[in-house]
Amino acid sequence: VVDEDNGAQLSIPGGTIRIPRGQTAGADTAYIQAMDDDLDDDAVGAQVNATSDQANAPATPTDITITDNDDAPGAPSTPTFSSVGAAGFTVEWTSPAAPGTSAITHYEIRYSSDTLDDDDDWMTVSGGASARTHAITGLEAGTTYNVEVRAVSAAGDGTASPGSQATSAS
Repeated sequence: VVDEDNGAQLSIPGGTIRIPRGQTAGADTAYIQAMDDDLDDDAVGAQVNATSDQANAPATPTDITITDNDDAPGAPSTPTFSSVGAAGFTVEWTSPAAPGTSAITHYEIRYSSDTLDDDDDWMTVSGGASARTHAITGLEAGTTYNVEVRAVSAAGDGTASPGSQATSAS
């Protein structure tokens, strides 16, 4: 939801927004705009329902519900490792069993010698949707790294793979 004057935005995690009768965005007009989603694609539609709580008044809706039912991709397989050396290793994975409702556009990876959490940045893997490997280099020898991979589509960031660990060679 975007306020034209203030540019305020509200994310709707469940994909559904309901605007009850009589509620406004103050004196200004408010509008709803799909951003960074399949709704931007002309071939994909959104479900829009207009309903009324007044008998015999279907032409004058009092509530409008807009639902975007896109599903983000599921988790890729647990990462495995090859070419483990003192300075790094190659991470490998397979595509999610549940790819979501939109085509996967690319994969992202994150790794850390500490426990992975929301503060760790995701990095885009080169190669787009067909990428299934990524070389991680410049690591500290003999250190164990936690690694996660996720698929990304127009519907959003997918679920992270189960975490996996690799230790760079000493």
